[in-house]
Amino acid sequence: NIITPNLNELTKLSEVNINNKDSIVSACNKLIKEKNFDYVIAKKGDKGITIVGKQDFVKHIEAYKVDSPDVTGAGDTVIAALSIAYAKTNDIEFSAKFANAAAAIVVNKPETASVTIDEINNYINVNE
Repeated sequence: NIITPNLNELTKLSEVNINNKDSIVSACNKLIKEKNFDYVIAKKGDKGITIVGKQDFVKHIEAYKVDSPDVTGAGDTVIAALSIAYAKTNDIEFSAKFANAAAAIVVNKPETASVTIDEINNYINVNE
């Protein structure tokens, strides 16, 4: 009941012209209403993540600053980390923050890379 589109995918799925935070929320809400999703997690690359859920839940999570990122696999990392964290905690905001940190670590590594839970926890502790 959760999808994680990037902005291009969100535009295509919702048919909403996305050009600011409000349009992202509108597009997500349209999909929630039409498809009965619990949450839409909009992946915004170097602009972070926006969580939109039922009952007007909206949370914007800023991206971590990364110099010269290699974005290979960043979206897959977000999906994997979000899924693991949400399955364990059932807390969408924590899970998105955890996924955001995982992506920041991965884009700091060359090419396709992996990340460990310890790396994520250490990264969050140092950067928050």
